[in-house]
Amino acid sequence: MIKISLFSMIALLFFACNEAPNNAQVLDDKIMQIHDEAMTKAALVLSLKKEINNKIDSTKDGLFKDSLLAISSHLYKADRSMLDWMHAYKTPNLKADSAERYLTNQLTEINKVYILTFESIKEAKEILNK
Repeated sequence: MIKISLFSMIALLFFACNEAPNNAQVLDDKIMQIHDEAMTKAALVLSLKKEINNKIDSTKDGLFKDSLLAISSHLYKADRSMLDWMHAYKTPNLKADSAERYLTNQLTEINKVYILTFESIKEAKEILNK
C-alpha cells in the first residue's frame, strides 16, 4: 500500500513540475521503472491464477467459489492490462512538444496496471492462505 501511495505522489509531482527541460526523459524513466517492477510479477500472476482456478474446480461452497472466480478475473485483468499497455505504448520523441503530455498519460496508465497487478496478487494470496 505504501508503494501505491508513493507512486501516486510521484505521479502528482510529475504533473506539477513543468519547468524541467528534461521532464519527458524523467517521465519515461519512471514509466519504465514501474513497468519493469510490475513485469517481475507476471509469472506469479499466472501461477496464482492457475492455483485459484484449480481451487475453483475443487470447491463446493458457492460463496467461496464466487470469491475465487472474482479473484481469477482480477488476475486475468492484471495480466491482460499489462499486455495491452505494452502493445499500445510507443516511446515518443522525447524532444517533441507532445511527449510530456503523452508520457504523463502513460504514467497514469502504467500506474493503474501496477496497482491492479499488486492488488490482485495480494487478494489471491490472502484467499489461498485461508
